[in-house]
Amino acid sequence: PFDSVERAKLITTHEKWSRGGQRVILLCMREYIPCHTIGTNDFSAEIREKGLEALTIVGILGLMDPPRPESAVTVKDCRKAGIRFLMVTGDSGWTAVAIARQVGVED
Repeated sequence: PFDSVERAKLITTHEKWSRGGQRVILLCMREYIPCHTIGTNDFSAEIREKGLEALTIVGILGLMDPPRPESAVTVKDCRKAGIRFLMVTGDSGWTAVAIARQVGVED
């Protein structure tokens, strides 16, 4: 069962992997028979409303998508020119900070 101990383990793993610069994806499943035709707007709404309940966690996946090698040099050159950086990302905060440190956006 997914109790508080298992939840804590999952959160710890997510934090550790994210701080290492990985994108973390939780893999879940559930048996579901839709009422609407797959691919329709009604199906999409149905899944948003009902499809994310009673999921079973089947795994956790960490993806490394390292920055391009030239990124750090570009950031360094831009800093010398007085350019200030702002980072916008859809990644978790921990992943964003790890990547920002890798390329020199955050020291």
